[in-house]
Amino acid sequence: MTGRPRVCRASLAPALVDQARAAAVHPGPYAPGDMAEPVLCALEDHPAREAHHGIIRYLDLRSPGEIWATWHTGDGAHEIEHRADCAEGDCTTYAGHPGAHSWQVSRP
Repeated sequence: MTGRPRVCRASLAPALVDQARAAAVHPGPYAPGDMAEPVLCALEDHPAREAHHGIIRYLDLRSPGEIWATWHTGDGAHEIEHRADCAEGDCTTYAGHPGAHSWQVSRP
């Protein structure tokens, strides 16, 4: 036990991700490795009733930020949006995220 908060373990099946919507949010071109599989919640562990947030597409360095999905446990419905990167050190989540920064959480 590290005493650090744990990362959320929620995931969204890649097959449920609407790739056409993701491309419309930020036009490509995209390479096959640009999609995160599986889509994992990147936030500190939180109640299941709260929204989960995970990267679905990695953007190149010319396009700051990433394409993120937001979903709730138990349904495949999700929102897709381009979010700016968190500006705190090497945090790999999005600007304004709730909870701890990515370097502060314990990963399985």
